[in-house]
Amino acid sequence: IEKFPPTCSDAMAVSNMKAMAAGWCRMFRLKNLKEFSNDGVNMVNQEYNANLLKSMVLFCKEHKWKPVFVITPFSAELNQYFSDEFVNSALYKMMEPSVQEYKVPIYDYRKCESFQHDKASFLDGGFRLSKFGSRKFMRHLLNDLAKESKNYE
Repeated sequence: IEKFPPTCSDAMAVSNMKAMAAGWCRMFRLKNLKEFSNDGVNMVNQEYNANLLKSMVLFCKEHKWKPVFVITPFSAELNQYFSDEFVNSALYKMMEPSVQEYKVPIYDYRKCESFQHDKASFLDGGFRLSKFGSRKFMRHLLNDLAKESKNYE
């Protein structure tokens, strides 16, 4: 894959990822992305989203498709705003019912090393994959899916 130069400066990447993290905090009424808020609204939303995921998995199963959960890469610039505790409580807990009941695998590339400091992989410095980053990511994903396809029922 031909590598392209970064689409935004380091300063712009820092600014973009700070704004993105702040936007998510406002959108989901969170103090930060380090600790999950167990308030009533967030818990209701998390249960609702978990049920939506489960219905999507059931739809796939009914059509003889093999569902997988995929979390796309983030840059180190964006990952610094998230704690593992938050990701486990907010994201993984939402996927857990489907993973447990239907054995849906999770492919989490948020901290994939080949994306952490590669600004050319992102249009905005850390979240939206560029054409180069998309191709690189698809190679990772397809390789991982091919390796695991033998183990997936």
